[in-house]
Amino acid sequence: MKKTALILLNMFVFSALLLYLLPKENLYYLLEQNLEKKSIVLNNEKFKDKGLQFEVRDAALFYKGVESADIGKIRFDFFLLYNAVVLKEIKLSSVAQTFIPLYVNRVDFRYSIFNPLRIRGKARGEFGEADIFLHLLEKKITVILSPSEIMLQKYKNSLKKFKKSQDGEYVYEQNI
Repeated sequence: MKKTALILLNMFVFSALLLYLLPKENLYYLLEQNLEKKSIVLNNEKFKDKGLQFEVRDAALFYKGVESADIGKIRFDFFLLYNAVVLKEIKLSSVAQTFIPLYVNRVDFRYSIFNPLRIRGKARGEFGEADIFLHLLEKKITVILSPSEIMLQKYKNSLKKFKKSQDGEYVYEQNI
């Protein structure tokens, strides 16, 4: 019993040390290369490694060469069984103003090895609140939106892409 506990403790310490010393900036550059294949580019960002967290500040997001958003902070949390990406203070380009409110307070994406085929997200902003589900096996995204008053009054055309459920939420599904 003591040997099993010692082996588990050693595995835990080794994993924690590995995650702490992981070259997070290189992983971020790998992510940037993969996003670039989809015509998404992040520029002007500043990095800060915080052990099990990695922060990117003041990033400008470009899609197909057009500046689409400014992101105040992106935080990557690296844990053994659970990983997260948190985006804060997102201001969309004024081009999107006809479709959606421009300010997004926070977007959280969470991934757990206990449910490896699904990534869960939650977003909050001037548009209201949204639950986001990425189904990796089915290659499908589902968004459940609880729209704000601003969204209901000014952006009715954008809500037409959603199906209204009986409890007042709007559901959007798309294959990716």
